[in-house]
Amino acid sequence: VGVSKSYIAISAIGNTKKGFMSGSVSIYRILNDDITFLYELFPLTSQKKSYFGDDVKIINNELYVGASGANKTGAVYIYELATGILKQMISPTDIPEKIQFGKSIAANKNFLYIGASAQNLSGQNGSVYVYKLNENNEWSFSTKLYGDTTNFGSLFGYSISCQGNSLVVG
Repeated sequence: VGVSKSYIAISAIGNTKKGFMSGSVSIYRILNDDITFLYELFPLTSQKKSYFGDDVKIINNELYVGASGANKTGAVYIYELATGILKQMISPTDIPEKIQFGKSIAANKNFLYIGASAQNLSGQNGSVYVYKLNENNEWSFSTKLYGDTTNFGSLFGYSISCQGNSLVVG
């Protein structure tokens, strides 16, 4: 669930309209203590287990939707909140399949953090991808963070949160 002063985003990763566990996100508008349904978003392609809506965040006037199974690696979709128009799709290019990119999302004014919590082939147990807002007002890859542990199943990046310039990763 993502909430702002004027909007609510509710995910349903079990939605089957685009395939088994493909997911969806419903957007509602809050106005004068009334809540009104606006629209529903679905994955761009029909694919089972895309888990669209794994995490949802409302940041400023944008909706960020994680889909940890999209395209076998995961993706984050960024929409204009008022209209539901897709502004940007972010997916990793350097990881093997089933890494769960988009499992968690956090952002501050200049940086977007995306958790990829599954085990990868290099022995790391998850990571957090860091994107920086560029001059075109789009997110560009900056760096990748890893946890201190290599214990199997640590799921680093499963949960992330930021406040100001501080980032906390679980």
